[in-house]
Amino acid sequence: MKKLIYIFLFSMIFINCEKHKDLSLEDFVFGSNDLSETCTLVPYDDSFPFGIQSNPFISSDPEFLDLFTTLLFKDSTLSKSVHSVLFSLYFGKNEFGLNGIEFDSDSLANRAAEILKNELTDTLRFAVFNKGRIVLQLWRDDNTDNCFYELEELVRYRLK
Repeated sequence: MKKLIYIFLFSMIFINCEKHKDLSLEDFVFGSNDLSETCTLVPYDDSFPFGIQSNPFISSDPEFLDLFTTLLFKDSTLSKSVHSVLFSLYFGKNEFGLNGIEFDSDSLANRAAEILKNELTDTLRFAVFNKGRIVLQLWRDDNTDNCFYELEELVRYRLK
């Protein structure tokens, strides 16, 4: 009888527990409808750098990953461990954006996040987040752009 009670209790615990969802870069694709009216997604045109083909843009192309991670980290060795990259550009008072990198492992993502945090001394214009294999970098051109805070709040919410 005791075993049946334990089985029942553990079953109830597992049924009521939400399974933790693995995050992916797709979870951080935000459109203009996710932000206030004053914060918009910049319309894509062919002047976007590095062969970016849309906004937001997610790529797993090895050449793009190498170029993007080398520019971001000034270290091409990390690009061999990158699964995919997210680039999105927004406009509020000025331009602001979100870069995301999905690594092959949590430990590499942690290392990359530390590199970014150490390189970005102007913490008013940048924010770096890391959860699991995902590293996110928010940036803005102007310290007073409130749209940056809206995007930061959305990111924090998705990271929960």
